Amino acid sequence: MGYTQAAFSNYELGKRRLYLANIEQIARELNKPLSYFLEESHLKAHEIQKEIKDEIQAEIIQLLSELPVEEKKNILEYIKWRRDRLP
Repeated sequence: MGYTQAAFSNYELGKRRLYLANIEQIARELNKPLSYFLEESHLKAHEIQKEIKDEIQAEIIQLLSELPVEEKKNILEYIKWRRDRLP
């Protein structure tokens, strides 16, 4: 199809726009009807996942705002340490 794995990842994460022509091509390649990709249930599932991530992030921000500065610094150091060790 000419798409890279990174491109598909960006489409899934909403970082890159997926046009109708792209969806039609993917549907043809996967032998799926176009409606499979456009039905509301599939779009809602993606929106729900995004809302859950947003809620988690909001809760983290709220809890962080309640911590003393020194503890915030410790958490920031931990996050950076974890990020540097992830593949």
